[in-house]
Amino acid sequence: MKQDITQQKEHLKQIEKRNRKLEEIAWQQSHMVRAPLAKIMGLVQLIKHDKKNVAENEDF
Repeated sequence: MKQDITQQKEHLKQIEKRNRKLEEIAWQQSHMVRAPLAKIMGLVQLIKHDKKNVAENEDF
């Protein structure tokens, strides 16, 4: 019986550790990867739709 509880507690600790790691990955995806990508995509849209300032768009 004690061994069963010990194994269950260890298993629970492993799951919690994995959950923390997944939370870190999710945060990185949403903040470190997606934010710069969203900014780049916004610039691309501005360049595509602004036909007046061709010289300025080339700088981008």
